[in-house]
Amino acid sequence: MSGNLTEPLSDTVPDPAAPATVVALDRVSVAYQGGEAALDQVTFALSPGSFTFVTGGSGAGKTTLLNVIGLALPISSGQLRVLGHDPKSLPRTERAALRRRIGMVFQDFRLLDHLSVLENVALPLRMDGVGDGKRRAQASELLEWVGLGDRLNSLPPTLSGGQKQRVAIARAVIGRPQLLLADEPTGSIDDEIGMRVIRLFQALHHEGTTVVIATHNHHLVRSLQYPTLHLAHGHVHSIGADNSGGLGN
Repeated sequence: MSGNLTEPLSDTVPDPAAPATVVALDRVSVAYQGGEAALDQVTFALSPGSFTFVTGGSGAGKTTLLNVIGLALPISSGQLRVLGHDPKSLPRTERAALRRRIGMVFQDFRLLDHLSVLENVALPLRMDGVGDGKRRAQASELLEWVGLGDRLNSLPPTLSGGQKQRVAIARAVIGRPQLLLADEPTGSIDDEIGMRVIRLFQALHHEGTTVVIATHNHHLVRSLQYPTLHLAHGHVHSIGADNSGGLGN
């Protein structure tokens, strides 16, 4: 990945048979034990290559929504399609293959403590059968980009929360996913590194990745002016949607 982000991230040619929507939710609900709804009859769609923020107060359902889209949490009712597929209808192996097309940055990082920083970031490429030399080179470059070039051989328990977050971000983007989901990706890192991360997301977006970022950072949302989904009490509302943003209801 080029340090100045001026070179293409891939040579991928757009697929004319690609689905018209990357993510589509139709009256999707997710209920906690006891019946309280984390998401309540949520309906919206995202088109390929869109960049969307998800905002809302604590407990509004942002993390739940990203976990649903990322196939990490089952829905209670409604219909969900991700990258042209109904996840419920897929065999386990095909569902796992679908998940590998999705990059996700979790708030709790989900790093493997027995693997080095470099090995954690390179893991998606290892699962895709990329050779050792190539995956190490790509992981090293990304870790340099997020300011962790001096921690390649460190284990996650030795890192700060902000450092773990940067490792999780590098791991999520290394496979150049078709869909990138990031839950508060700039929440515990300084402004300079935070803007590097956002530029990295934008570069992927310009190459065709659909990006969804859940954030409390209202300054970031206002300054970039991408379409926004606002969540409140498990319900979703659109703000600032336009024809170029790929946001539908």
